[in-house]
Amino acid sequence: MQLLYLEEMRAGKNLLAFSGGVDSSALFFLLLEADIAFDMAIVDYGVRPESKDEIAYAKALSAQYHKRLFVHTAPKIATNFEHTARNVRYDFFAKVCREYHYNNVLMAHQLDDRLEWFLMQLCKGSGILGLNGLQGISQRREFCILRPLIETTRKDLYAYLHTHRHTYFEDSSNANTHFMRNFFRHNVARTLIAEFASGVARTFRILEQESEGIVAQPYEVLANLFVVRRLAMPHNEALYECYGVDLALKKLGYVMSAKQRQEIIRSNFSCHIAQNYVIDSNMDYVFIAKRDSVVTIPKRYKEQYRLARIPAKIRPILFQNGIIDSQLQAFVQNLDTAKDK
Repeated sequence: MQLLYLEEMRAGKNLLAFSGGVDSSALFFLLLEADIAFDMAIVDYGVRPESKDEIAYAKALSAQYHKRLFVHTAPKIATNFEHTARNVRYDFFAKVCREYHYNNVLMAHQLDDRLEWFLMQLCKGSGILGLNGLQGISQRREFCILRPLIETTRKDLYAYLHTHRHTYFEDSSNANTHFMRNFFRHNVARTLIAEFASGVARTFRILEQESEGIVAQPYEVLANLFVVRRLAMPHNEALYECYGVDLALKKLGYVMSAKQRQEIIRSNFSCHIAQNYVIDSNMDYVFIAKRDSVVTIPKRYKEQYRLARIPAKIRPILFQNGIIDSQLQAFVQNLDTAKDK
């Protein structure tokens, strides 16, 4: 069984997102076989009886194979469990990576997961970013997500674990078809993967390659500020720019909802998202930033920013980073240089 992204994993410091389930257990042992150095991180949401056993299993593996293990006990989640749990998980990974200098977070999503995600987005109503949400490599602000099993089927992972007699846990909630993902898993995806796995994997590779040319790519201009260049397009200009905002927010560590996307477009790209994230724009750029605090800007610098056509909501970000006077002129020149490329 071939792992993807071996070169990237060998070049960086790796943190395995472990759960004790089929996928992450298989990835754990496959990484050992490939001689990839890694440590482990696990989140306990406390909502399933087997979670204590999964934590104990993670601790046993970390002790046996001399891996550092980071455990996070999540607070109780009252509403919108999946979305909130995802943010809790990614915030935890970001904190660990930042404090202990991990470059890569290894996730055990496989081909079945990718197809299930695609089908869910297809039936909910989604654009190309949503349909292609589970990519093999995704760069975030604090770390790079690598999915070495993204072209491997779930069936092959089961076979691998059984052949080598490795322990794993089954999530009891996976049998409940009231959950949308499980509905697609049991009624659609399983049959498609069984018959057309190689074709499905090839389609996702093509989709990933082609989407790079039609999605606005944000670029980082400061540690907490991304910019998307605005284009004169005959149609779907706002949608194109919103894709770029979506990517930038993910790099900053936040996944926005469909409702928030609509609000961004409705506000003409000038709004706040989840209190800490700021979006604003001028004729040439959409700016996306993470705001850590509120600052007061002296009047003389406000005028500098106005003359430089820096949007009002972005000015505090620049001021906090010392972008004033000659630094502001250089900042604007760098934007214009990037625009002309």
